Order: sequence, then structure tokens, then C-alpha cells
Amino acid sequence: MSTSAKVDWIACTVPKGWLGAFNYAPPSIKTGAYKEGGGHKNYTESRTYANGLIMMKNDHRDDMRAHVVYSAQTLGNIQHSDGLNGWDIIHWHLENDFTFTRLDLAIDAIGEEVDIARYHDLFHAGKKNTRIRTCKIIKEKAPETVCIGSMSTRKNFMRIYDKAIEQDIKELDWKRFELERRDTGATNTAWMLRNSGYTYECVAGLMRGCCDFPDDEKWNEIMSGGRIKVDLTPIKRNQTEAWLLNTCAKSLARQCTQNDDLLKEFLNEFGRYYSEYQVQMLTD
Repeated sequence: MSTSAKVDWIACTVPKGWLGAFNYAPPSIKTGAYKEGGGHKNYTESRTYANGLIMMKNDHRDDMRAHVVYSAQTLGNIQHSDGLNGWDIIHWHLENDFTFTRLDLAIDAIGEEVDIARYHDLFHAGKKNTRIRTCKIIKEKAPETVCIGSMSTRKNFMRIYDKAIEQDIKELDWKRFELERRDTGATNTAWMLRNSGYTYECVAGLMRGCCDFPDDEKWNEIMSGGRIKVDLTPIKRNQTEAWLLNTCAKSLARQCTQNDDLLKEFLNEFGRYYSEYQVQMLTD
């Protein structure tokens, strides 16, 4: 009997001002030959590499920054050929200020005798801890899958199914728990993983944060650790706030690497002005 956690899907956009085309992945990944395409999800140019990695860009629209997608199979290919696992790839993209648009995490339970349908029953019996209102069990096609959350938006979505049946592997008890996050939730989930050191307990806690079954013994055995909630709400910034955070913060950081005293001077000046504005607000 065993459990393990992995990354199952990554999709992200490049930061504003990124230099160079089709270099949106860690340099150590050997992309090799590729097939060119166009029109993929409104992008004018796309490349699909031999390992399955997809990169897309649209030079005619400023609002569509370049995009990179790693499927589960691509992540497996990269780990086999280049030695980078999903956690390494998440880390590189975070360190280079990419914005995540989708992030899937998985926990595999082998030999744990998980009753998949039980979680559908527990959900509708009210024995769950979640704000999600929807839970369906899909039996029309193999494998039977319990889906928790909206199947259309999938911003905070969980699947539980028999991975052995999906992979057509006989005589193996292999159940899969998958968490899918999109947009703001995907980026915040990636940062939560980074801050935890990419631990199994963090992945399990994130799944509990999506939907928890606190009274189920088998669930508690697999989902070790506490419940971790992630903010899924997009942060709305006005133009001044966006300029300060995206442009000024980066410029200041760059200058501080060249002048050790600059950050201290900046904080002193910031503190002085901040105090003056606070006093002004109290006296107005």
C-alpha cells in the first residue's frame, strides 16, 4: 500500500516584457523538433514539440501574452529525458514571474482499497466540508468518476476515479485523486506549494481545502495534514496599483541589487510619506 503526489498539468502565461519567442520553458528542457501550427485558441502561432510541450503566441494582441502548456504525458516525458519533475517546472515559472492559468495536482493511492462512489454518497449526505455545491458521479464511460465542483468552469474542481481502469492495467488497485485549479486559484496554489517546499502534506491539504470528508477514516489516512484554503478570487487593481506592482517594484528590485543601501533609503522615505498621509487623513 502506498500514496504519492505529483503534478498532472501546468499551463501559464509569460510575464509582460518577456524577451524572446518560444523560450517559455526551463532552458534545461531539450525541446528538440517541433511542429508549427496557427489558430490554436486564438493564438496566431504555436509549436508542439516532440516531448508534447506546446508554446503559443499572438504578436497582434497585447492582451494575449505567450502561453505554455505541459500535459501529464509531457511532464512524464520531460522527467524521463531531462530529469526535471513537475515541482521543478512550477518553481522555474514562479521564479520567472509567470502567471498560472491551470494547475492540476494528483494523489495516487495504490492498494488502499478506496471506495470511489462512497465520496459521492458522503457529499450528498452532508458529511463534507466545502463551499462547493455540485457533486456528480459519471458512469457512462470507464472509469467511473466522482466529480466535485463545476464541470464547466473547473476553477476549483476535484476528480476521484480508478486510474488502473483508465490505463487498462489489470489486477492493480490504483485510485487517483485529482485537484484542478484555474486562473487566480492556479497561481495562488503554485505559490502555496512553493512555500511549503512542494510536500505531499501540502498537496493533501489543498485537496482538503477544496472538499474535505473529515469523518471518513480512509480519506483521513490518505489526506494527511491540515486543510489548506487558497484564495480563488481575482485581485482587481486600478492602473496606478498595477503600475506600482508590475513596473516600479521590478525596477526598484533591479536597482537594489546594484546598491545595497537603496532599499533602506526607500523604506525610510516610504515610511515618512506614509506617516504624513495618515496624519493628513486624520485631520481632514
